[in-house]
Amino acid sequence: MRTILAILAMSATSATARNDNEAKKPVKVYIEHNAAMATGTLSLAQAISREMFRTVNVDLRWQTGRPMADAIVVEITTKTSPTLHPGALAYAEPFEGEHIRVFYDRLENMAGEQLAPRLLAHVFVHEITHILEELDRHSPTGVMKAHWTVEDVAGMARRPLSFDAADVALIKVGLDHRNGGTRTATGHSASSDRRVAIVKIDNMIAGEKTALAEPPQMNVALCSLGSVRESVITQGKTEAEHVFGSAGVRIAWHDCDSLPNASEQAGANWFVVRLRTDDPPVRIGTASLDVMGKAFVAESGRGSMADVYVRAIEASSEQYSDDCGVLLGFVVAHELGHLLLGPGHAGDGVMQASWGKRQMNALRQRWLRFNPENADRIRRALDNPAVDAHK
Repeated sequence: MRTILAILAMSATSATARNDNEAKKPVKVYIEHNAAMATGTLSLAQAISREMFRTVNVDLRWQTGRPMADAIVVEITTKTSPTLHPGALAYAEPFEGEHIRVFYDRLENMAGEQLAPRLLAHVFVHEITHILEELDRHSPTGVMKAHWTVEDVAGMARRPLSFDAADVALIKVGLDHRNGGTRTATGHSASSDRRVAIVKIDNMIAGEKTALAEPPQMNVALCSLGSVRESVITQGKTEAEHVFGSAGVRIAWHDCDSLPNASEQAGANWFVVRLRTDDPPVRIGTASLDVMGKAFVAESGRGSMADVYVRAIEASSEQYSDDCGVLLGFVVAHELGHLLLGPGHAGDGVMQASWGKRQMNALRQRWLRFNPENADRIRRALDNPAVDAHK
């Protein structure tokens, strides 16, 4: 079984633990790659990841040459097929216990040259931890979250994400098990201690999840006003959920023929998006979002209804060889963004005014997201439906 690392979902704080009196346990890792990187990117990523593991008493030793039998092997590749684990930066084989693959082209496209070493270090740590724990689980906080938010990624430039307390414990018992099931201080085998530890940690995680606040929710009705394939609509919903998930927001989809009345919708974050099959009202280039959608925003900067033009989306999909359902989802996310943020556009992210080749490539890899400022404003707008999100 493989574990996949992708970037989207909620933000949370994390904790770490370190016992300086405990001897650090060596872990050998070999790198195999022919990816073109900026000078110093790999060496900086290796140094950062080594320091991150030192906080949990693991001595990460980067090796060259022929891998030894007990080593972890990290393969760094480029030219990743869009159909290979869409949205993933890397994957590990935790039950096989040896191999990791990193998709560096996706990582660099998301992070840019400046942030790439730090994001690469976190990907190394995340996937190596899966191997050490021999599990495909994730934690609610820290470097082992299933999905990093845009805030998490931006914060890596200031300081590394830390390990969740559960991962500190699992790494320890995993290393004991990896080293052959030797006897521990309790007198039990490492395998026995590992089973007991996992049960305790699962109980800890259940308590942490219960304690986490529920993310804000949007109630959205996606209404087809013409003949739109159901598979395209379903794909569009999935992509829109991913985009808002990266901002820490959950979408609840509703039927168009069972909408509550206006008084029931008030203050409950209800939105209607109409899928139109007629021609769009403006024609200024297929990459313009003004061609593919229109949000109806009041003077207050908020709205509740938007139109999306399916024919324009189909034309843009053909031009860039993209999936129509995928592009539909991102356009829906863009227009819903306007209903919460107002009519303006951003210089980056999903709220840009037009999407060229670079944006379409990011969209194809599922890396086109709300930037941190817009994500924060969206959450505040949903938490306070009557408050202007511009403030």
